[in-house]
Amino acid sequence: MQRIFFLMPGQGAQYVEMGKELCDKYPEVEQIYNTANEVLGIDIKGICFTGDMTELTKTENTQIAVFLSSVAAYQVLRNRYNFEPIGFAGHSLGEFSALVAAGSLDLESAIRLVRKRGEFMQAVSDSFPSKMVALRNISIQEIEKQCQVTSEKGKFVGIANYNAPNQIVITGYQEAVEEVVEQLTKQGADEIVVNVKTPFHTELMQAAADAFREEIMKYEFKQPEYEVIANLTGKPYQKDDDIKEILVQQITNPVKWIQTMDYLTGVDADLVLDIGPKDIVQKLAKYNQVSTPTFAFAKTEDLKTLTQKYLAPKTIINFVSKALGIAVSLKNYNDDIELYQEGVVKPYKRMEEIKTQVQYTADGISETDVNEIMSLLNTIFETKKTPQAEREKRMKELMEFSPEQKKDLVTV
Repeated sequence: MQRIFFLMPGQGAQYVEMGKELCDKYPEVEQIYNTANEVLGIDIKGICFTGDMTELTKTENTQIAVFLSSVAAYQVLRNRYNFEPIGFAGHSLGEFSALVAAGSLDLESAIRLVRKRGEFMQAVSDSFPSKMVALRNISIQEIEKQCQVTSEKGKFVGIANYNAPNQIVITGYQEAVEEVVEQLTKQGADEIVVNVKTPFHTELMQAAADAFREEIMKYEFKQPEYEVIANLTGKPYQKDDDIKEILVQQITNPVKWIQTMDYLTGVDADLVLDIGPKDIVQKLAKYNQVSTPTFAFAKTEDLKTLTQKYLAPKTIINFVSKALGIAVSLKNYNDDIELYQEGVVKPYKRMEEIKTQVQYTADGISETDVNEIMSLLNTIFETKKTPQAEREKRMKELMEFSPEQKKDLVTV
């Protein structure tokens, strides 16, 4: 069984129609979006699927839209494939997606909180002109130094995201950001304007953080069932951590994604999966030289590789497991110990080998394997002298788990 560490993106990954394909295919995804509509009292589903980019890019809409896309994608995989989640990390608002996937916060509470978070941040953004820029090919120390020099003149600019050693995002008052960019480009830095106009993760968001602190106290968080890395520290939440306070402080402090990726390099994961729209956090993993194979759910070729090579569908695992369960639960009418060893014990061990092959290798299960399982089970029927009526009943049960039920699996 594959051990997967999941990455959830934040604002900036949005696009019109994101999540629509999953919603059209899978009832549980449609239910997630319908729940969001009911909880919020707005047509967020319509904004995501058929709205215009200007409306979707408003922070109050973007955050909940990206959150829903990530949660929906994770639910689709969780319902249909066998894997072991060993940890989650979400970039900025993606931390909420991670906490929901890890069982720390229920969906409806998260929907309300993420929407409020976006509204509070949008209010700050509307109060003065701001700008966000990613800088490359310049040292972190030079960026920090120039931000301090410019801020001392009266207009704040600071680092919002430590995304990778060669990608640092700055934000603040528009004129201050532009001054820093002008000075650093003279030193050889490259700039990438981010399609966000809110001074996220800086002291300028204090009003949003204060409002969010009051809001978040209304909700209950549980200890995550899996590791979740906090943006504030770049380390997993600990049992005695105040999750609410960490999420509040996240609003006014930089995202420590470099430290998050440093932690990830020491995790015993088979795969890293970017589980949201686009492939932004997959790229950041590569920029941080994460060596574990990394895929993006939103990329068709990546999803095809995952489902064909790495992830065993649950219907297949259930088929093998059901066959084993039938074999062991059948009443034995044969007292010949030697014959029992040959006709029951050995066939059972062979079925276990096939199950291991499906769970722990990338080969999946072939038609030959399925036929072999059926043959082995018939051998056990014969050896145990199972009555014909019982055989027919058991085989009917087994066929309910047939791998032919591929229509229920993720299609690409």
